[in-house]
Amino acid sequence: MPTKEYAKQQLSVEKQKKIVDDLVAKNNVTVPDDYTLPEISDQQIQEMMKNQPQNPMGGPPRGGDTDGPPPPAKDAPKKPEPKKGK
Repeated sequence: MPTKEYAKQQLSVEKQKKIVDDLVAKNNVTVPDDYTLPEISDQQIQEMMKNQPQNPMGGPPRGGDTDGPPPPAKDAPKKPEPKKGK
């Protein structure tokens, strides 16, 4: 790995650690000493990824139901143009 990329990576890691440490300090986050993370295999991760929707923006999938207003009808009457005064 080139030195420049290595330095960028290390700075990024340090910056991320500082941000997490600041958030923990500000929000008084504590984790029990005996807490253990469950073991998850790569196969389980792949299965979870397959089951999730492929929309990166987090919104409803395209063509799906939305709670927004319906699109305007194509045959909707046009508004009259304002009259130009002299």
